[in-house]
Amino acid sequence: MDADPRDALIQELQAENAELRDEAERLRELIKQLTARLEEWQREAHRQAAPFRRKDKDKKASR
Repeated sequence: MDADPRDALIQELQAENAELRDEAERLRELIKQLTARLEEWQREAHRQAAPFRRKDKDKKASR
């Protein structure tokens, strides 16, 4: 018997699906790393600006 052409298509789609799942996992990891870097930069920026910030109670008192 000849092989059903749908079997080849199924195998091709399964291989593509596996590749896409791998890529999605790599992208999730990249997003995680970039988010961590962004949060670190935000903390650094906050620390640098801290000496110039006024406390909320000082803001209300100066009005």
